[in-house]
Amino acid sequence: MGLPENRQLKAAAKESILRSACAPGKLVALHTAVILVISLLTLVVDLVLERQIGNTGGLSGVGTRSVLETVRTVLQYAQLIALPFWQVGWIYATLKIARGEDAEKKDLLEGFRKFFPFLRLTVLKSLIFTGLALGAVYVAAWIITMFPFANSTLDLADPNLTAEALIAAVEPLIVPAAVLSGILALGLCLPFFYRFRMAEYCLLEDPKAGARAALRRSGMLMRGNKRKLLQLDVSFWWFWLMAVAVSVLGWADVLLPWMGIELPWTAEVSCFIAYLLAAAVQLALYYFCKPYLDVTYAHAYLALLPKEEDSYESH
Repeated sequence: MGLPENRQLKAAAKESILRSACAPGKLVALHTAVILVISLLTLVVDLVLERQIGNTGGLSGVGTRSVLETVRTVLQYAQLIALPFWQVGWIYATLKIARGEDAEKKDLLEGFRKFFPFLRLTVLKSLIFTGLALGAVYVAAWIITMFPFANSTLDLADPNLTAEALIAAVEPLIVPAAVLSGILALGLCLPFFYRFRMAEYCLLEDPKAGARAALRRSGMLMRGNKRKLLQLDVSFWWFWLMAVAVSVLGWADVLLPWMGIELPWTAEVSCFIAYLLAAAVQLALYYFCKPYLDVTYAHAYLALLPKEEDSYESH
């Protein structure tokens, strides 16, 4: 099936939210608050460990520094690994809301209950997009080497090239190579991003089928619908703009001094103030807007299902 008009999807999302007995705003606020609290705790621990590492100078502190750096790295990676599975819980809740079912707090743990299927899906998607990005870098390097910077790159083949000369030869290539790589990566990854856009929904529906089946299923559902879903994304431009503004607010402790504005307290205090302000604004934004956004996407998934698989028309 094809995607309905954006207005139809958004109207269905509003109706589902109004009918829901679970107060989706409170549910997403809880979901977001858990992320923010864990991020804040990680930030505090990171600052404490950084100070401790700084106080363990000399050869006698090598072992202690190694342990502290390991703890710091493990905590950072644990947060990064857990976040996608926590996000799956919110996707599951929006799917239930779109279907007119009661979503509960325990539904936010659905990603952890289906940990291994979603782990395989995350790994597969990461490998695919990493491969595409590396392919873009390779093509960009080939283009830069062949044209129009051939004269600069020919110097790199000289076996007698000094380190200073090597840096001088490579430096002019960095910016054009990075720009070209970014453009190529976007062009390569964007179609696959939309092709796999419904993979999490598919895996939630049938976790036993596996990650590869979810990717194939998503590709089938999105066939001929990528442009429509892109248009739906663009129609939420106001949300993405506010989300960027929240991110900028979170970097205020760095941006203000960069703009020449001196703050009357330490860098650590500035960091925490910026984080807390951004967190408060993000909670408000998500409470009032995110259920509408994500339930709309859940309705888009339901609309793509064949009629015999879901009763979307009843919404």
